[in-house]
Amino acid sequence: NGYPDCKQKKKKWIRWTKSEDDILNDAVAAVGPNFKLISTHYFAGRRNEIQCKNRWKKSLQPGLIKGHWSKDEDQIIAACVACGMTKWSEIAKQLPGRIGDQVKERWVNNLNPETKRGTWSLEEIDILHQAQAKYGNKWSMISKLLPGRSENSVKNRWYNGKVSERRARRKMLEGEADFRGEGSLIEGPELPEQKHEVCFKEEMNSPCVKENIFEPEPF
Repeated sequence: NGYPDCKQKKKKWIRWTKSEDDILNDAVAAVGPNFKLISTHYFAGRRNEIQCKNRWKKSLQPGLIKGHWSKDEDQIIAACVACGMTKWSEIAKQLPGRIGDQVKERWVNNLNPETKRGTWSLEEIDILHQAQAKYGNKWSMISKLLPGRSENSVKNRWYNGKVSERRARRKMLEGEADFRGEGSLIEGPELPEQKHEVCFKEEMNSPCVKENIFEPEPF
Protein backbone atom coordinates (compact mmCIF):
# COMPACT_ATOMS: atom_id res chain seq x y z
CA ASN A 1 0.00 0.00 0.00
CA GLY A 2 2.99 2.31 -0.39
CA TYR A 3 3.89 2.63 3.28
CA PRO A 4 7.34 1.37 4.33
CA ASP A 5 7.57 -1.01 7.24
CA CYS A 6 8.54 0.75 10.41
CA LYS A 7 8.65 -1.28 13.60
CA GLN A 8 7.96 0.67 16.73
CA LYS A 9 9.52 -0.27 20.01
CA LYS A 10 7.24 0.58 22.87
CA LYS A 11 8.94 2.42 25.68
CA LYS A 12 7.34 2.58 29.06
CA TRP A 13 7.00 6.19 30.18
CA ILE A 14 7.56 6.71 33.88
CA ARG A 15 6.22 9.84 35.53
CA TRP A 16 8.72 12.07 37.30
CA THR A 17 8.34 12.03 41.07
CA LYS A 18 8.59 14.96 43.46
CA SER A 19 11.86 13.61 44.87
CA GLU A 20 13.34 13.33 41.36
CA ASP A 21 12.36 16.93 40.63
CA ASP A 22 14.08 18.02 43.84
CA ILE A 23 17.23 16.11 42.87
CA LEU A 24 17.22 17.71 39.42
CA ASN A 25 16.76 21.20 40.85
CA ASP A 26 19.62 20.68 43.30
CA ALA A 27 21.83 19.22 40.56
CA VAL A 28 21.33 22.17 38.20
CA ALA A 29 22.03 24.56 41.07
CA ALA A 30 25.27 22.68 41.81
CA VAL A 31 26.72 21.92 38.36
CA GLY A 32 24.61 24.00 35.98
CA PRO A 33 22.75 22.59 32.95
CA ASN A 34 25.26 19.78 32.43
CA PHE A 35 22.59 17.15 31.94
CA LYS A 36 24.96 14.38 30.90
CA LEU A 37 26.80 14.69 34.20
CA ILE A 38 23.51 15.01 36.10
CA SER A 39 22.19 11.82 34.50
CA THR A 40 25.21 9.72 35.43
CA HIS A 41 26.15 11.26 38.78
CA TYR A 42 22.82 12.23 40.33
CA PHE A 43 20.47 9.68 38.75
CA ALA A 44 22.92 6.81 38.14
CA GLY A 45 21.50 6.42 34.64
CA ARG A 46 17.89 5.97 35.78
CA ARG A 47 17.12 9.15 33.87
CA ASN A 48 19.10 9.78 30.70
CA GLU A 49 20.53 13.08 29.52
CA ILE A 50 17.59 13.92 27.23
CA GLN A 51 15.04 13.17 29.93
CA CYS A 52 16.81 15.41 32.41
CA LYS A 53 17.16 18.21 29.88
CA ASN A 54 13.52 18.08 28.78
CA ARG A 55 12.22 17.90 32.33
CA TRP A 56 14.23 20.94 33.30
CA LYS A 57 13.46 23.05 30.24
CA LYS A 58 9.77 22.19 29.95
CA SER A 59 8.73 21.95 33.59
CA LEU A 60 11.21 23.12 36.22
CA GLN A 61 13.15 26.01 34.72
CA PRO A 62 12.55 29.19 36.77
CA GLY A 63 10.48 31.83 34.97
CA LEU A 64 8.89 29.33 32.60
CA ILE A 65 5.42 30.40 31.49
CA LYS A 66 2.82 27.71 30.81
CA GLY A 67 -0.75 27.81 29.60
CA HIS A 68 -2.60 30.79 28.12
CA TRP A 69 -1.02 32.69 25.25
CA SER A 70 -1.62 36.42 24.99
CA LYS A 71 -2.61 38.20 21.79
CA ASP A 72 0.72 40.05 21.81
CA GLU A 73 2.64 36.76 21.98
CA ASP A 74 0.70 35.38 19.02
CA GLN A 75 1.41 38.53 17.01
CA ILE A 76 5.13 38.32 17.76
CA ILE A 77 5.28 34.70 16.60
CA ALA A 78 3.38 35.48 13.40
CA ALA A 79 5.62 38.49 12.69
CA CYS A 80 8.80 36.46 13.22
CA VAL A 81 7.62 33.70 10.88
CA ALA A 82 6.59 36.28 8.28
CA CYS A 83 10.12 37.73 8.46
CA GLY A 84 11.59 34.34 7.62
CA MET A 85 12.74 33.23 11.06
CA THR A 86 12.77 29.43 11.13
CA LYS A 87 14.47 28.59 14.44
CA TRP A 88 11.86 28.33 17.17
CA SER A 89 14.48 28.85 19.87
CA GLU A 90 15.39 32.21 18.30
CA ILE A 91 11.74 33.27 18.20
CA ALA A 92 11.37 32.18 21.83
CA LYS A 93 14.02 34.72 22.79
CA GLN A 94 11.50 37.40 21.82
CA LEU A 95 9.04 35.89 24.31
CA PRO A 96 10.36 35.87 27.89
CA GLY A 97 9.29 32.73 29.71
CA ARG A 98 8.62 30.72 26.55
CA ILE A 99 10.82 28.02 25.03
CA GLY A 100 11.28 26.90 21.44
CA ASP A 101 9.09 23.80 21.75
CA GLN A 102 6.21 25.89 23.06
CA VAL A 103 6.53 28.37 20.21
CA LYS A 104 6.61 25.59 17.62
CA GLU A 105 3.49 23.91 19.03
CA ARG A 106 1.67 27.24 19.21
CA TRP A 107 2.40 28.05 15.58
CA VAL A 108 1.77 24.60 14.12
CA ASN A 109 -1.40 23.83 16.09
CA ASN A 110 -3.03 27.25 16.38
CA LEU A 111 -1.54 30.06 14.30
CA ASN A 112 -0.44 28.59 10.98
CA PRO A 113 -3.10 29.65 8.42
CA GLU A 114 -2.38 26.52 6.35
CA THR A 115 -3.41 24.20 9.18
CA LYS A 116 -6.71 22.42 8.54
CA ARG A 117 -9.22 22.53 11.38
CA GLY A 118 -12.37 21.25 9.72
CA THR A 119 -14.03 17.86 9.42
CA TRP A 120 -11.84 14.97 8.36
CA SER A 121 -12.59 13.42 4.98
CA LEU A 122 -13.00 9.67 4.53
CA GLU A 123 -9.79 9.64 2.49
CA GLU A 124 -7.86 11.32 5.32
CA ILE A 125 -9.24 8.85 7.87
CA ASP A 126 -8.24 5.94 5.63
CA ILE A 127 -4.69 7.30 5.29
CA LEU A 128 -4.51 7.78 9.06
CA HIS A 129 -5.54 4.18 9.77
CA GLN A 130 -3.13 2.70 7.22
CA ALA A 131 -0.24 4.86 8.38
CA GLN A 132 -0.86 4.15 12.06
CA ALA A 133 -0.85 0.42 11.31
CA LYS A 134 2.63 0.84 9.78
CA TYR A 135 4.23 3.56 11.89
CA GLY A 136 2.46 3.13 15.20
CA ASN A 137 2.00 6.35 17.18
CA LYS A 138 4.60 8.36 15.27
CA TRP A 139 2.27 11.30 14.75
CA SER A 140 4.90 13.63 13.31
CA MET A 141 5.69 11.13 10.57
CA ILE A 142 2.01 10.44 9.88
CA SER A 143 1.15 14.16 9.71
CA LYS A 144 3.51 14.49 6.73
CA LEU A 145 1.15 12.20 4.80
CA LEU A 146 -1.79 14.48 5.59
CA PRO A 147 -1.10 17.99 4.23
CA GLY A 148 -2.58 20.66 6.46
CA ARG A 149 -3.07 18.37 9.46
CA SER A 150 -0.78 19.07 12.41
CA GLU A 151 0.86 16.42 14.55
CA ASN A 152 -1.46 17.31 17.42
CA SER A 153 -4.53 17.18 15.17
CA VAL A 154 -3.55 13.74 13.87
CA LYS A 155 -3.02 12.38 17.37
CA ASN A 156 -6.32 13.79 18.65
CA ARG A 157 -8.26 12.45 15.65
CA TRP A 158 -6.85 8.97 16.21
CA TYR A 159 -7.66 8.78 19.91
CA ASN A 160 -11.09 10.43 19.50
CA GLY A 161 -11.87 7.86 16.83
CA LYS A 162 -10.85 5.00 19.12
CA VAL A 163 -13.10 6.36 21.88
CA SER A 164 -16.02 6.54 19.44
CA GLU A 165 -15.38 2.97 18.33
CA ARG A 166 -15.38 1.72 21.93
CA ARG A 167 -18.65 3.53 22.63
CA ALA A 168 -20.27 2.08 19.51
CA ARG A 169 -19.09 -1.41 20.40
CA ARG A 170 -20.37 -1.04 23.96
CA LYS A 171 -23.80 0.01 22.68
CA MET A 172 -23.82 -2.93 20.28
CA LEU A 173 -22.97 -5.37 23.08
CA GLU A 174 -25.63 -3.83 25.32
CA GLY A 175 -28.13 -4.21 22.49
CA GLU A 176 -27.20 -7.87 22.06
CA ALA A 177 -27.66 -8.42 25.80
CA ASP A 178 -31.15 -6.92 25.63
CA PHE A 179 -31.89 -9.06 22.59
CA ARG A 180 -30.97 -12.23 24.50
CA GLY A 181 -32.59 -11.16 27.76
CA GLU A 182 -35.26 -13.24 29.46
CA GLY A 183 -38.79 -12.42 28.45
CA SER A 184 -37.71 -10.46 25.42
CA LEU A 185 -39.85 -10.92 22.37
CA ILE A 186 -39.10 -10.25 18.76
CA GLU A 187 -42.12 -8.99 16.95
CA GLY A 188 -42.46 -10.23 13.42
CA PRO A 189 -44.40 -8.54 10.64
CA GLU A 190 -48.07 -8.05 11.30
CA LEU A 191 -50.19 -10.76 9.69
CA PRO A 192 -52.94 -9.57 7.37
CA GLU A 193 -56.50 -10.09 8.51
CA GLN A 194 -58.42 -13.01 7.07
CA LYS A 195 -60.74 -11.86 4.33
CA HIS A 196 -63.98 -13.67 3.68
CA GLU A 197 -65.57 -13.84 0.28
CA VAL A 198 -69.21 -14.82 -0.15
CA CYS A 199 -70.00 -17.35 -2.89
CA PHE A 200 -72.84 -19.64 -3.81
CA LYS A 201 -72.87 -23.37 -4.41
CA GLU A 202 -74.49 -23.93 -7.74
CA GLU A 203 -76.18 -27.20 -6.85
CA MET A 204 -77.67 -26.00 -3.58
CA ASN A 205 -78.02 -22.32 -4.34
CA SER A 206 -76.97 -21.65 -0.78
CA PRO A 207 -74.42 -19.23 0.47
CA CYS A 208 -71.08 -20.41 1.69
CA VAL A 209 -68.06 -18.71 3.06
CA LYS A 210 -64.81 -18.91 1.15
CA GLU A 211 -61.79 -18.00 3.22
CA ASN A 212 -58.81 -16.37 1.57
CA ILE A 213 -55.97 -16.98 3.99
CA PHE A 214 -52.90 -14.95 3.20
CA GLU A 215 -49.54 -16.49 3.91
CA PRO A 216 -47.23 -14.07 5.68
CA GLU A 217 -44.28 -12.87 3.66
CA PRO A 218 -40.96 -14.38 4.73
CA PHE A 219 -38.74 -12.14 6.84
